[in-house]
Amino acid sequence: MNASLVRRLYAAIEADESATVASLVAPDVLLRVPGNHPAAGDYVGTAGLAEFLAASAAIAPGGAHTEVIDILGGDNHAAVYAITRAERPGRPPLANPTLHLLEIRHGRVLRVWFHNRDQASVDAFWS
Repeated sequence: MNASLVRRLYAAIEADESATVASLVAPDVLLRVPGNHPAAGDYVGTAGLAEFLAASAAIAPGGAHTEVIDILGGDNHAAVYAITRAERPGRPPLANPTLHLLEIRHGRVLRVWFHNRDQASVDAFWS
């Protein structure tokens, strides 16, 4: 069940369907983006998610795109193995293998933590 919820969420983010995203996350959803770059930090609520996506698009025209490879779903958590891709002028393209851990309560995503395989490369791309 949670794997299906997560698939719908990632598809809605890619399709820029903010109403669908809002229906799949808790009103106070927390996104934790690690690193030492301008888009790193904690983002709270659907407004916070929109802020993160806008920050990504401001740095890399077109923003980042996440290709979901696999999803493991449990009763209250899910793990998403994905590759996040982005491009920006004057830099090599980013192809970041990442793990997203999600906490799910009452049928909605409550928390999301990004874990990048190579944080230094991610920091260099987004800085």
